[in-house]
Amino acid sequence: MSQTKIIFAAASFIFVGILFLTAAFFLRRPERIKAVPLCKPAGFIFYIIGAVTEVYGILALVFKNELTRNAVQIFALVYLIFITIAFIFFYASIKVKK
Repeated sequence: MSQTKIIFAAASFIFVGILFLTAAFFLRRPERIKAVPLCKPAGFIFYIIGAVTEVYGILALVFKNELTRNAVQIFALVYLIFITIAFIFFYASIKVKK
């Protein structure tokens, strides 16, 4: 892949990671948790997703010269699998017992 595409993708990952971390910050505020108890696990999941997204973006910038097309595809696949597992965990944590 070209250097420009890798840098753009890494910058996008960093930007999206910042968005997730900002959302987690607002979800985990004490007054928000008191109003909607679901915000506590949601904020935790958003923190995890934001942190992983940030790390992936930084790693892509650091290793931009060594990345091949296959490495980027594997990188994206692992990220999507992780996000899917995180959302499954989130879904399981919000189930309400009757």
